[in-house]
Amino acid sequence: MSRYQLQRRTFTPPFMSGFAREVDQLQDNIQRMFDDPFSLATARFPRIEPLGWIPPFEIAESETELVMTVELPGLDKSDVRIDINDDVLTLRGEKKSEHTEKDEKKEFFLEERTYGVFERSFTLPPTVNVEKVAAKFEKGVLKITLPKSEVRKPRGREIAIEAK
Repeated sequence: MSRYQLQRRTFTPPFMSGFAREVDQLQDNIQRMFDDPFSLATARFPRIEPLGWIPPFEIAESETELVMTVELPGLDKSDVRIDINDDVLTLRGEKKSEHTEKDEKKEFFLEERTYGVFERSFTLPPTVNVEKVAAKFEKGVLKITLPKSEVRKPRGREIAIEAK
């Protein structure tokens, strides 16, 4: 019994991103792996560029403060910037690639580390005292302490309606 190999012909319009083409190549490689599992050792996987990097956050609250913890491995204090404008805290930074010119001659078979510019913004609750916010960077972990002020009482009241 003969077995027919169906090969998918891909049409990639000129406006399609390089990422979409690489995903298509990856699908083809996976299909080939199932068709002939022993060819995997000689097959080359396409290199897919990461879409970006978003550092993981953790936010905890106590009666007196909010604490934001951010993992920023491989970054220095100078690579990160924190701003507060109109009760919005924004963290910006860049994780730069550690590859050197010598690395261009190397052939990377697996790259899971991501690099790039990141930005995260959070709307702060009205109870945060923005004048006393502090940040500490140690061992690749940024800890932002947001102390609470007195609970603001709502500025409003019911207005009585007079009848004539």
